[in-house]
Order: sequence, then C-alpha cells, then structure tokens
Amino acid sequence: NVITVGAIDDNETGNILTDDCLESYTCTANGDQVGCAKPDVLAPGTSYKGSIYDGKPINGGTSFAAPIVAGMAAQMMQYDGSLKTRARPVKAILSACCDRKVGNRKGGSPETMEQGLTAEQGAGVVNALRMYTILSQNKYMSGNFTSADFKTQISLKSPCNVSATWIRENGVSNHTSGSVSVSAYQNLDLYLYSPTGEQLDSRLNMSSTEMVYRNNPTPGVYTVQLYKRDGNTNRTIWFALAWY
Repeated sequence: NVITVGAIDDNETGNILTDDCLESYTCTANGDQVGCAKPDVLAPGTSYKGSIYDGKPINGGTSFAAPIVAGMAAQMMQYDGSLKTRARPVKAILSACCDRKVGNRKGGSPETMEQGLTAEQGAGVVNALRMYTILSQNKYMSGNFTSADFKTQISLKSPCNVSATWIRENGVSNHTSGSVSVSAYQNLDLYLYSPTGEQLDSRLNMSSTEMVYRNNPTPGVYTVQLYKRDGNTNRTIWFALAWY
C-alpha cells in the first residue's frame, strides 16, 4: 500500500504553470516500457511560493512534495472515515484528481495527460480542489469481481480523468509468528466507452493503476470496463474506481 510521489519545480512563479517542470532528482522510469512504477503522482517540491522562510523560498525536494500528498490523503480520510482502511480508493482518487503534466528537466520526451500513466510523471500533478470535488460528488467506488470483467456506468464531462487501482492481496496466517503468503500477480486493463458504445480509449499497462484522460469528451453517461488480462475467473479482484 505504497504511493510514490515525485517533485516539480514551480520556478517561483506561483499560479503561472507553463514554466513548471519535473525535478531531475525525482526517481523515475522504474516501470520501463510496461507501465509506471514510480512516481504515482507529482506535487510541488522546489521553489514553491507557498514555502517561504525569511523572505526566501525553501527548496524542499521530494521531502516537501510527499507531505503535500500525505496531507491530501489525510483530508480524504477526514471527509470519509471509511477510507482509513481502504487504500485502493485513496490511490484511485489521487490519480483521478491529477490534471496536468509538466516540462521535463530530466531530458526525456514530453509526457501528456492523454497518454495516461507515464513512466516519468505517473498520473501527473495532484489537484486538491479536484480531489474535494470527487469526494463531495461521490465520484468514487470500490468493489470486487471474480468474472473475466467488470462494467459500470458513470457520468463524465470535459475534461475527464478515470482511474482504477487494485492491490495484490497478501495474507499472513498469524500476525505474531506466521509467514506471509503472497498472492499471484494480477493485472487489469481499463477501457472507456462513449454514450453510443464506441471504445474511446484503453490503458493496458502492466501496473496496479490504470488511467484514461480525455480533454474534450461529449458530456454524458460512459461505460467503464475493467478486464482481467489473464482471463482467470477463479480469482477475485478487489479494485477501486475514481473519476472527475
């Protein structure tokens, strides 16, 4: 149940977002070509106008970015107490509230929200106001399924972000002396269908999170499908969805 956080440089320009960039010290690309291992999300970490001491910006690094995301998670749990023991929807909401990606100081190719999860910027930069909107409008859910797939319908408008998360369910026979039993790796694919049934997008990364972002969708009721890549109908998948 780990959420990894990367840092962006604000360049001391506050609400001017066009010059924000990914900090070079952020650990990235551990997902190689098959999905995002880290970071899951980004948050302000360097030259941020909100971190001023003695008239000068504090260069906090990822040690500044991570507590921002931790604080957002704490606010979620204060709003909905059931999230204290439900890691999946917390991660799904954090992914779904991301609304932009930034310039790349590391020298890699530019990444966009339309690409979904990417190997260097994950789901993108978190937005606390969007997080509150997801919570207050009840745009999140969790559940489980054993069949080959799961479908549900949600209302979307422009722009939209749909995120799904799932967690490998390990177990321990005795919490004082038992050994941990590791469950089989599980991977889901995320599909999004328009109100007319057209497949608009899909995310097939090898990861424990999938995200579909659309900048200008037609407002309406969309179908979300989670599909087991291995087709195993003997295994129950516990998942969460969040959307904006």
